[in-house]
Amino acid sequence: MRWAFALFGTAKTASFSVDSTPPGARVIGPHGELCITPCRLDDVEPGDQALTIEKADFKSEKRALVLKAGVHESLA
Repeated sequence: MRWAFALFGTAKTASFSVDSTPPGARVIGPHGELCITPCRLDDVEPGDQALTIEKADFKSEKRALVLKAGVHESLA
């Protein structure tokens, strides 16, 4: 039983969500568009993430996240 807990109980990925007002902003990572707000991304590699959030007629915003395995982060 302890073995099964170790195998399935340890998270190796992170997750994050992004919300914006108004909704419909593009969330862009180093390799292209990730999602349109509001959105949630699961199974993300832990580590540093550089994001750009942009929407037509609004100022773009650059954000940095440090994702940790098993932890959910939120940007609003």
